[in-house]
Amino acid sequence: MATQAERRKQTRTRLLEAGTAVLLDQGAAGFSTVAVAETAELSNGAVFNHFDTRLDLLAATVEFALAELREGFARSFSVVGADATATELLTILWECMSRPEQTAVVEVFAQARTNPELRDLLTPIVEDHHRHIKTLVSFLAEVQVEGAQARGGGEGGDPPVAAERGITPDFVSRMSFLFIYAMVGLTINNEAGAAIGTHETLIALGQDLFDAVDERGRRSR
Repeated sequence: MATQAERRKQTRTRLLEAGTAVLLDQGAAGFSTVAVAETAELSNGAVFNHFDTRLDLLAATVEFALAELREGFARSFSVVGADATATELLTILWECMSRPEQTAVVEVFAQARTNPELRDLLTPIVEDHHRHIKTLVSFLAEVQVEGAQARGGGEGGDPPVAAERGITPDFVSRMSFLFIYAMVGLTINNEAGAAIGTHETLIALGQDLFDAVDERGRRSR
């Protein structure tokens, strides 16, 4: 039999799952404690047993949704080998960044621009999210650089030349962040009906950039 603490945790999770569903279905403007309670099939009172205000619930829902996005990100890249191409990596990244939860969360961020209380609640959540993403990206960068080192060794047992080609963990990390935010911006604009480009164009650009680094390395040897 579940303890009271376990039951409370289960109820909170149920509310946050419902909050995410409401955020996806109705957007930030339609997010309400009543809608969340109805979706969770709980009373409105149950909501306030866990969250003091609507904004507390909204911020907690954003935190929950971001954690789900990160877990999906980690699962997607857990099967990526060191021999993955830039196109393969960026395609996976696009799939992660184009999930509907991402757009829904950004919609809440937009509301925070004119709502200082919401902004104060979201700031530590967003900062923590970025720390997690940096850790994930850094790990991915290390794997890719190890692969580049293995592929970049010279003839006769010469040492790998990945670093000489500019393929360092810092380079891969910075490139990854560039494309993460480019993809977020692209999905938001496309959701709004402004078809400013396709993800294929962005992915092709990424491959071109990595190819240029490889070519520079070959010419310098």
